[in-house]
Amino acid sequence: MLTHICLANHDIKMPTTISSTLCYRDDGNRNYLNDVEKRLGYPMIVKENYGSLGKQVYLVKNRAELEDIENKLIHIPHIFQQFIKSSKGKDYRIIVIGHKVAAYMKRENKNSYLSNLATGGTAHVVKLPSEYLDLAVKASEILGLDYCGVDVLEGENGEPILSEVNSNAFYEGIEKVTGANVAGEYAKYILNKIS
Repeated sequence: MLTHICLANHDIKMPTTISSTLCYRDDGNRNYLNDVEKRLGYPMIVKENYGSLGKQVYLVKNRAELEDIENKLIHIPHIFQQFIKSSKGKDYRIIVIGHKVAAYMKRENKNSYLSNLATGGTAHVVKLPSEYLDLAVKASEILGLDYCGVDVLEGENGEPILSEVNSNAFYEGIEKVTGANVAGEYAKYILNKIS
């Protein structure tokens, strides 16, 4: 949620995102879900704030599922997010080092709403329009990240929609797919920075 807030008002298209309530005790009141449901519709994405490899991301298709997942996560920080149907099961992972694109790939999973390689997705090299790459660099600059993996969705008209920015993105998969030496580039960047 903090990433979403930091990137807001910078002319970066992102899915509509709503923070969950902070709940120290559960009184059973779920009235706030009325607003979530009204603003996001179904299906929607629910993401735990701490997670990786797509394991803490849920596709919610109706009110009953929304209430079930909310009961499960009531004491766990999470967000509700608009589901970008045009990018179901596909996205682009862009690695940025020192505010320059180091590598990128398209991830796809025909059997899931998630594209992550860890959830059974596949990846391949593609040619991306500069607006996708510029978006990733811009996000890294705004967030002040020397290294990050920026996940970009594809909008209905092919426009880039920023899904999330990972400050500790894994690089093994993208190195295998692209042949880029991401770890080496990052090490060079660090050495140059400290010397």
